[in-house]
Amino acid sequence: MRLINALTSQRMSIDWDPAQAADGGKELEEELNELRKGTWRAYAMSSDSPLLGAWSGEGENAGSRRRRGERASAFGVLGGRAAVKETLQMHVLNKSATDQPGANVPLNTITGVTVKSHPYEEMLKGAKGGSLAIADLVPHDRFFVYVADPGALLPFLDDGADFMSQLGGSVTGGRIKYYLKKRYLMRLGLDEQWLNALLKSGAVSEMALTAPDMFFIDGTDITIVSRVGNSRAIHAMLRMAGVLDVSAETITESKTVGGDSVFWAMKDDLLLVGTHKSELQKMLSIHAKNGQGSLGRSAEFRYMLTQLAPTDKTRAYVFFSDPFIRRLVGPEVKIAQLRRMIARAEMELITGGALRAKLDGMSKISTLEGLVLNGYLPDHLLKEEYSIDSDLVVRSAKYGTLAGMKTVLDTPVTQVTGSEAKAYKTYVDNYSRFWRQFFDPIAIRLDDTDEDGLELTTFILPLVDSSIYSSLKQFVAAREDGAKLRVPRFSPDPVATLSLNLKEQAWSHIAGGLSEMFMKFARANPAMIDDFGPGIHFAIHDADPVIALGSGDIFGAFGANTRVLGRSKEMLLVPVALSVLTRPCTLAIETRNPQRTLRYLRQTAAAGHNGGRGWDREVKLSFYQITGKDAWVCNFDLLGILKLRYGLEVKDGFLMITNVPWLDSGKVVRVEDDSLNGARLEVVPAGCVKQLKGLYAAAAEHERAAAMRNAGYLYPLLASGYATIDNAPAAHNRLIGCTPIHPPGGTWLWKNYHVASSVYGSVHQQEQPDPLETAQESAGLMKDVERLSLEMQFEHTGLRTRIRWRTR
Repeated sequence: MRLINALTSQRMSIDWDPAQAADGGKELEEELNELRKGTWRAYAMSSDSPLLGAWSGEGENAGSRRRRGERASAFGVLGGRAAVKETLQMHVLNKSATDQPGANVPLNTITGVTVKSHPYEEMLKGAKGGSLAIADLVPHDRFFVYVADPGALLPFLDDGADFMSQLGGSVTGGRIKYYLKKRYLMRLGLDEQWLNALLKSGAVSEMALTAPDMFFIDGTDITIVSRVGNSRAIHAMLRMAGVLDVSAETITESKTVGGDSVFWAMKDDLLLVGTHKSELQKMLSIHAKNGQGSLGRSAEFRYMLTQLAPTDKTRAYVFFSDPFIRRLVGPEVKIAQLRRMIARAEMELITGGALRAKLDGMSKISTLEGLVLNGYLPDHLLKEEYSIDSDLVVRSAKYGTLAGMKTVLDTPVTQVTGSEAKAYKTYVDNYSRFWRQFFDPIAIRLDDTDEDGLELTTFILPLVDSSIYSSLKQFVAAREDGAKLRVPRFSPDPVATLSLNLKEQAWSHIAGGLSEMFMKFARANPAMIDDFGPGIHFAIHDADPVIALGSGDIFGAFGANTRVLGRSKEMLLVPVALSVLTRPCTLAIETRNPQRTLRYLRQTAAAGHNGGRGWDREVKLSFYQITGKDAWVCNFDLLGILKLRYGLEVKDGFLMITNVPWLDSGKVVRVEDDSLNGARLEVVPAGCVKQLKGLYAAAAEHERAAAMRNAGYLYPLLASGYATIDNAPAAHNRLIGCTPIHPPGGTWLWKNYHVASSVYGSVHQQEQPDPLETAQESAGLMKDVERLSLEMQFEHTGLRTRIRWRTR
């Protein structure tokens, strides 16, 4: 054993043979083993590595995970992500550890989610609706992505992947890469350079991608349909790719370098390529029936195109149909995915056991039997068809490897066990509480904007009954209310602004609380409140707060993930309210009669009611006018210890209330009508000047957390001697199927038998760059974004959201 004192770096070597130990040798061995587990737990505290879970015996079974309440942020709600997540319900079933006794039952006897579809033909009212010709080839129950400009596809995947990777890292606290573009190109047997040349040649005018489920990370089947022009040129390029014969009569099979099958077909001006033969057969069958039964011919799709259709600026159009969502939540897919996740958890357990045996110097680590015999794995795994190759890659006869798992179509379910049936029934019961009336389709459109930016529009019809949006819908105006959302534009730009268009009942609710406060403490006429509405706007100005809210970065209060359970949905606005105590803010309340609001403020100042007390005589209040201006200050004094000063002024049809009266941050330069009338959230990273060092510190905190998480992923590979510090990330991808990435600006180190970051230290001694010395012009997730806005509007029973962003 090699011992290292972490404080003094003193080293000591000890030779010990447990077989020659005295009576206490076994106890000492167990104590040393517990001490070693303590080291592993130090990594596990910062990481969710499945290998660490296998080592410590604290791994979590994929089939027994419990939901602990959803989390939501203002960004997620207003941007529509929360609604999409609620709709798809992608979580794995909760399955008991042991099957219930009794015979298996056929899958077709299991009842799925029974919810009606919308009457789309009636909703079309005799009109034809929209159309998209390439969708006439797609089965109605398949996920659909339309690419209007194929030539821009691959560059966008590269740029978009980087942005989404940063976004995902900020949410999950990690930097894990799955290299999906590379993986699926390899699965299709396509060279990226060849595909790029094909798309840029102009031979492909449009294309679409379809899939039977959404499990892209775990592995799914994809089919690509392309509309081509010059068939002779296409055949020549296909021969360059090794596809010798693509005819209109048969499906051609080719092999990838990895030995997988790829299927090709060509019909008229349509070229099809996919990973599963049955998917091409479905499409060719639909083509032979002139589109009957397709997504494109369905009343649902034709109606949704009247609500949100591709335009001449559209890059991509994504559609989740009613039958696709019904399939996704049905027993066939849910139970198949449950089995696959259980297989994944077991293969991760075997991989961890093999690495721990290697750590201990065991020789027989490449056989399942040897690992079970020596206590590294439970014996129930011997019943499954698992094997371990010489490189410790675990393989399932049914599900493949962790880096290349078989798809749901490759592992169909025909018989269901008792525990699986029970787990699915519980899922259906819970799901039905959400969906009491209709299933909903989802349409998403990505467009270029006139300002050289991008715009992502989502339309969902309808929303779930028990949605996080339910309480918001009671207060925020809908399109049918006809009230426009008038947004004041400040100069200089606030770093973040939240705008809400409130219903009359919301203002009545607000007025009840404000009236008493106005009368009791300000001696103001409560009739002033009658003129308020419908818009209310909360702007956070550039400053470096002492207290950081939410993520601590530019998202601030609006990016705070708040647990949503029961009635705690209102907690979404608590971080926003706390911002008033941490940085300069302006509250702009729209007034229908600015002159009357101004008159009420003058009357309040003239009444001479200053020095009044309230709140059990512990709060002293004064209200005074600024000399020569129609501007006032309301001063709250709590026992002479805490003073809060709020400035009030009427500008451009708004009552402006600021928590820093002497700060000229509330200048309104114009008022704009927003395109959606419910709510708007805008973030302007380019406006951050004073808080740059704070933003850099917050960004560095996220990166440090990511480094510590990924150190936990790499530690078992390095501690066991399976990999070196140079090839450990690639080795992790080979074993598990994902690559832990070091945050930019640093490298991994193997130091004193621990994983460390050259920038952020180790799990035992974490470090972070000093923002006073290293802060850059911009930092964090929004470092390349100049402006980002999210807009939301309720429409009938549905929701429309729009996200716009422009890079620097």
